[in-house]
Amino acid sequence: MGGIETVSAILAREWARVGHTVEIVTQTPGEPEWEGLSVYRRLSAYQLRQKVRTADLYLQNNISLRSLWPALGCGTQTAVLHQTYLWAWDGRPGLAGYLKQGATHRLRNLSISLAVAKALPADTPITGNPYDAATFRLLPEVNRKRAFIFVGRLVSDKGVHVLLEAFRLLQQRDISNQEAAQLTIVGAGPEEEELRAEATDLNVIFAGVLQGKALAEALNEHSVLVIPSLWPEPFGIVALEGAACGCRVIGSDQGGLPEAIGPCGATFPNGDAHALAKCMYQALEDPYPLDQNLAREHLQRHAPAAFARRILELATN
Repeated sequence: MGGIETVSAILAREWARVGHTVEIVTQTPGEPEWEGLSVYRRLSAYQLRQKVRTADLYLQNNISLRSLWPALGCGTQTAVLHQTYLWAWDGRPGLAGYLKQGATHRLRNLSISLAVAKALPADTPITGNPYDAATFRLLPEVNRKRAFIFVGRLVSDKGVHVLLEAFRLLQQRDISNQEAAQLTIVGAGPEEEELRAEATDLNVIFAGVLQGKALAEALNEHSVLVIPSLWPEPFGIVALEGAACGCRVIGSDQGGLPEAIGPCGATFPNGDAHALAKCMYQALEDPYPLDQNLAREHLQRHAPAAFARRILELATN
């Protein structure tokens, strides 16, 4: 599951937990039920409109024109939680982008970060994003024996090649604890083979895809989570997951990623391997633990229950 699916699952669970009736509409195939909740898949425009008519709130977790236009004008409060930009950050809007922009004037709009809000045509409340606090937490029984970890898809936008270049630069410096200077890459994707070839002479472990408890354990084994994205991440839930597991976070400084990191780490210019290597060296040579008080305060704002309550209040008021 990606970020949008993770947030959708958290909202559905939390709203159901406090007694709301929650129904899920999606274009993906699958079963008609999920964790006891009804799932309506691939509805026609007429079916979707009838479904929306019976709701108190219709929330889109990121805007979808296909699932939006049948709901317009039916009298139900309709809101969109914007999870990303209206069009590709490095491209032109295109027809879909302009249509989405026009549709926002008829909706209650919420944004996960200031970076996303700035890309919308009107001011919107900033909500942040939640993380799975039950899974991602400190595990005292796990030994924090390794230094650096990356978690994400192995695609160019995620900047893993920049991380490997920075790690190579780091290896050339006088490091007091060479044994701990290990990099673990968690994830899979079309660039994996190329990245493996690039890292053959480095102390890098490719751990494959890890999720849930296994990922939480891996994060607890490391001191620093590195998020070297080339593109301006709209938010970055993985930063919250890493901080919740006790990792200091180093991330690129464009988009909403600095908002996700908060007081739990440091940032560097997107794509700058030398600046990243400097941040990694400082983290390795000055391995102070994450300030748990600051981290706890930051993470509380992104806890599932608080987030679900905030979305409901902002979407209906």
